[in-house]
Amino acid sequence: MPFDWTDWLPYLEDQDIPDEQKRELIETLWSIVVAFVDLGWRLNPTSGSAGETLDLEAILTAIGAADTEEAE
Repeated sequence: MPFDWTDWLPYLEDQDIPDEQKRELIETLWSIVVAFVDLGWRLNPTSGSAGETLDLEAILTAIGAADTEEAE
C-alpha cells in the first residue's frame, strides 16, 4: 500500500524530537494499523488494493462511528 509518512508529520509538529524519530514513530504506527486491518479483513495488498491510496483518517473515523453505534 502506498504510504507517505510526511502526510502525517503535521500531527507531530509540536513535538520536540528530530524528524528521523518522528518518521520512525509514524512508520511504526502505520505498520501497527496495517497489521490490525490485515487481522480484521485479511488484506491482501496484491489484489483489490494494488495502486490505491487509503485515506487512513477516513477509515479511523468510520471505525469510531461504528464503535459508537454498537455501544448504543
